[in-house]
Parts: sequence; structure tokens; C-alpha cells
Amino acid sequence: MPRIAPVSVILGSAAGAIFLVGVILVVSPPSPLTTEARHTGAGPDVVATISVGAGPQDVAVNPITNRIYVTLSGDDAVQIIDAVSDTVIGVVGVGNQPMGIAVDSSANRVYVANILDNTVSVIDGSTNAVVDVLVPDGDTFEPEDLAINEALGRLYVVGRGPDVSVMSTTTGSVVATVNVGFGGSVKNVAVNSITGRVYVPSGPGDSLHLIDGMSNTLVTSIPLLVNNPRALAVSETLDRVFVAAFTDLKVKVLDGTSGAIQDSFDVESHVMGVTVNDALGLVYVTSFAAGSVAAIDACTCVGAADLTTVGASPSGIGILPIAGKIYVANSASNTVSVLQEPDDDADLVSNILDNCPTVFNSGQENADSDAWGDACDNCPATITLWLVPTGDADCDSFTDAIETFVGTDSIDSCANTAAANDEADDRWPADTNDNQFVNVFDVVPYIAALNSVAPGPPYTARLDLNMSGDINVFDVVPFIQLLNKGCLP
Repeated sequence: MPRIAPVSVILGSAAGAIFLVGVILVVSPPSPLTTEARHTGAGPDVVATISVGAGPQDVAVNPITNRIYVTLSGDDAVQIIDAVSDTVIGVVGVGNQPMGIAVDSSANRVYVANILDNTVSVIDGSTNAVVDVLVPDGDTFEPEDLAINEALGRLYVVGRGPDVSVMSTTTGSVVATVNVGFGGSVKNVAVNSITGRVYVPSGPGDSLHLIDGMSNTLVTSIPLLVNNPRALAVSETLDRVFVAAFTDLKVKVLDGTSGAIQDSFDVESHVMGVTVNDALGLVYVTSFAAGSVAAIDACTCVGAADLTTVGASPSGIGILPIAGKIYVANSASNTVSVLQEPDDDADLVSNILDNCPTVFNSGQENADSDAWGDACDNCPATITLWLVPTGDADCDSFTDAIETFVGTDSIDSCANTAAANDEADDRWPADTNDNQFVNVFDVVPYIAALNSVAPGPPYTARLDLNMSGDINVFDVVPFIQLLNKGCLP
């Protein structure tokens, strides 16, 4: 909602606000819906809890097919969930004790790391059948996590050794092995498919290792100054890496290119899962002991005041980015919690990205490429910088009924010239001086008429934009979205 406050100030405008002399006025427009503003209060809501098999560990999402894949370490299987209905639609048997999982969305393939038989199962997403079993390099034993760079056709597998197996998603063969040293295990891996960088944290040394995905060479190792770094995720948009220290209850934020530590934030308990929604600019972390998920602004590292409670011992986490849906594997309660950022029309496009937030339009059709989709745009063939109401023939943000009441032209919104007050025609209700542009000077006539009632004077129907029979602060509200904008050509 716009903020309207009576204040005593001199006529002027600043930062989109309009001020009038006296008791007045107004209007600063509502703040844009930023993720920072969204997440200073409540986190995302739990909208469903899905029962799955034994020991759910990790989650991967195919945003093209709207399929969610969950590894079941107790059942040696992968459960498949439909993201539209949030129901289980299948299960696929894989290797012994599956843990990590990743999706190649363009090829519709799912890769599963099986710890106890040292293999990677490959599932065809169209048939839900295992079509191949890959064997990582011998020094990558007990594979626990994997990541995919679809652009390069590379699969990166890590386990309880010091090596990263680089495999071809086309042939399934090992094309390189990268040793990150430190003589210990590297249990997690993440990829920036834009830069080609691969990121691997290791417990011994408590470092983050940066690998060049083009040459398959170790670029550098960054001491994190925390204990037991494990779960991590990448913001490709910001070129940032978020690494959770399991022991220290802290997430470190690093520059994805240089590896420089930029920031950090505390978490409630041991983190088993981290994911980034670049579409919304948010990071989500699971707190294992607390049974909760925190939402963090990826730019500011400011988190929601309220955490979202999920099932017992949440571990892996995956997202459907545009829909703003989050899927959390609860390893001790054998469930998957489904969290949702606001999506009022349930069209799988979250409000902050939706060009019609209250009207179902999953395709986001927008013929004129303005800010409003065809489903809610009352002038779908005309580019406008403001919301057009129903019954507005000239698309100037005022209905024909209002224009008839105030005496302006309801089929043409633009004055003939840019000179102020030089013509008899009056076409755009907000452009009181007829200069083809709305600014603070168009509000000047309201100073003398404020609080006057019909029939006047100083009341005049020309200023009564809400047709209430008196001139009040609400007559200025329409200027919020029109301030400093020109009329339609």
C-alpha cells in the first residue's frame, strides 16, 4: 500500500514523493518488493509435507519437467515427486546407500552417488529407469556428492578421498582427476556453470578449493578459518559461494573468482544443506538439529527474523526457482517439506517475478513486453508504465467514468504540445497543466482546493479524481504511479 501522511512542508518533490504546503499530503510510493524487505520478517511458508521412503538425504530439481528427485539411503532408491501436485509419482531403485543427487535438466538425466558400492547411477528422467552405472576414479571412493556443468557436459564426483572425479555426461567416462590435497575427504561439490569454476570444501585444512572447470586444474585453496566446512552452494548471478561450517554454525561467503571472503552469517544449528535461488536473490540453509530452514538475502546476508520449521533432521534442499518453491529432505522423519515463497495465484511463478501476481498465467504471456502480462493487462497491445484499470479506453490509468466526471478526454491522453496551459483541450486527468508530463507542478492546484466540497468553489470536479464530492488526499493517490512520466504517444 502507498504511504500517505499529513505533513507540513514546502511544495516540492524528492525520490518519487510529492509534498504540498499545509496539512497534507503525501505520497511516497510503496517500496519495491525486494528480497531484503521480504525476509526481514517471516520466512517461506510450509505448504505441504510429503511422506517418502526411508532416510531421505538429498534433493535435486528439474525445473523444465517440474520433477523433484529425493535420494532414500535406507531404501537404496530415488523417490520422484511432481512439483505441480506435490505428490509422489514414482520410485527408482539405484545403488547401495544413495546420498548425493544432481540433475542435467537439458538432457533430462539424473545422477545419483551411491556410497557403499562406489558407483553413480544414471536415471532417464523420461522413463524413470536406470540407464547406466558409472564408476568414478578409484581415489574418489564412497562417492557422496556430485554436481553438473551442463554447458561443459561434465559431472563432478567427490567422496571420502582427496580427489575430484571429472566425468563426461556424454560418454560416462572419467576425463580427469583433480587432487585437492590435505590428505582427507571432500564430501561436497558445487559448480558455477557460467564461469566454469568448481568448488570443493575439505575438512582437513578447513579450506575451500577452487578448480578451473575448463582445464581441470586446481586454481587455489582458501583457508576458511572455520571448522568442518561441508555443505555449499553457488550464486551464479552474484558469482558468490556460500560455504557452511558444520561445527562452527556459520556460513562463509566468498567471491567466486578470487576466493576472497566477503561476508559471513550465523545459523541456528549444524547445516546439512545449502541452496541458492538466483531468480529471487535468496539463500536457504537447513539447520539439522533445530529442524528449520533459514532464508537469507544473497546480497546483504540479512536473514528472516523468523525461521521456517520443517521435519526432523533436515538435510538436503532443492529449489524450483521461478515458482519460489523449496523442497527439504527430512532424514529422521522420512518426509519432504515443501516451502513456498508467496505465489498468490498458484501458477508456479512467485509474486516477485509474476507479471500478473493475482491472475493465473503460468506462461507469463506479455504481447507488449511491458510490466504487466496479457492476463491482467487491460491494454495488452500498448506499452504502459502504469497499471491500466478495466474500462480505460485511452490506457492513461483513469477509467472512462472518471474522465467523464472530471471532464477530460477519455479516448486520448496526450496534450497536443509540451507547452503548459496553452490549449483548451484537457486530456489526461493527472496532467493538470497539459504539458504531456506528470510532475509535482500538476499537484499545485490541489493546494487551494484541499478539503473543499462540492459544489465549491474552491472545489472543482476537475480535481476530484475519486469522484467523492470533495477534494482530499486520496485524490492525489493516482499520482503515485504516474509521477515523472509522460503521456502515451
